[in-house]
Amino acid sequence: MFTCTIRHDFQSFSTAEKAHLRPKGHSIFLDLDWFALLAEHVLTPDQELRIYVVTKHGEELPCLVLPCIAQKQRKGPLHWSKLCSLSNFYSMDYGPIVSDQVEDQAYDALFDYIADERPGWAEIDFRMLPTDQEHIRRFIGACERHFGHSQLFFQFDNWVISVKDQTAEEYMAARPSRLKNTYKRRRKKLEKEKGFTIRTYQDPDELDQAIADYFEIYDASWKESEWSRPCMEAFIRLLAERQMLHLGILYIENEPVASFFLFIHADREALIYKLAYKEGFNNYSPGTILTTHMIEQAINDHNITLIDYGVGNEKYKLDWMDTNLKRQGLNAYNHRLFSGKILILLQKIKNMVKKRNP
Repeated sequence: MFTCTIRHDFQSFSTAEKAHLRPKGHSIFLDLDWFALLAEHVLTPDQELRIYVVTKHGEELPCLVLPCIAQKQRKGPLHWSKLCSLSNFYSMDYGPIVSDQVEDQAYDALFDYIADERPGWAEIDFRMLPTDQEHIRRFIGACERHFGHSQLFFQFDNWVISVKDQTAEEYMAARPSRLKNTYKRRRKKLEKEKGFTIRTYQDPDELDQAIADYFEIYDASWKESEWSRPCMEAFIRLLAERQMLHLGILYIENEPVASFFLFIHADREALIYKLAYKEGFNNYSPGTILTTHMIEQAINDHNITLIDYGVGNEKYKLDWMDTNLKRQGLNAYNHRLFSGKILILLQKIKNMVKKRNP
């Protein structure tokens, strides 16, 4: 037997609970500290934080936690309540935070509770689900059992490559000739014309300058300005505190030009995150030079098992990766509510239109 309760802040979790919900091999994006950081920086006044906590009878520590956002929706005369994932475009994963072993009954207890809440959730909207993972599939299955109409939808490609038992030399040797030739030519050109250095920042005490350099690069890149500097700075510092951070910055004549942070989490998996470089230096391919350096360092020094290039289907990722996973979203509607029935009807009409006009 399992019970589900609600909390409304992350400060209520004890040190023992946090440790219990941080099993070996877990993703940093399925971590209480990450969700707390996200809640602090992304919630709007019209959103309510709801943290579902499932505990097995006779045990003190929870086995499952699901951080969510509740919000009101309106479309013309129709009003309804919607339960959403606590995630946004900074998130690479979403799903329940679980301890080592979680029984299916725990997922059922979670959705029993959610389905029975009043006045009731007409719509469930969970994003960034890594559906290749077994516990996420079990989570989705429980949701589907408790709501009358649900469907998965594609969100993003996620390119990865296994490097287990490989050396950096073996990994690079298997890359396309085009990439290897570009790296050699542009590195030689840069060394001859200007010179460069690469620093990898990990120590929390040396992050102030690194963070300033990172934002300088990001602001001068082709990307839009950082959506929330406080959120990203807090995330960098969290990774450093957890000894996961490898913030790589390439300098040309002491000017910061390219950066990204590679962090090692889960089961020695390295995630490449927030790559950017200043426009005007494209003829040196600083992103390629920095990526090569950081990947070689991660393989040689940390014995990583997998490299993850994050979400997105940019063509250049195919030169570095070889396996395409997916991030999917899940919509579910409550057929026991009038508003839920209307939403189901609207979704069916939308699906029919898509089939007729693919």
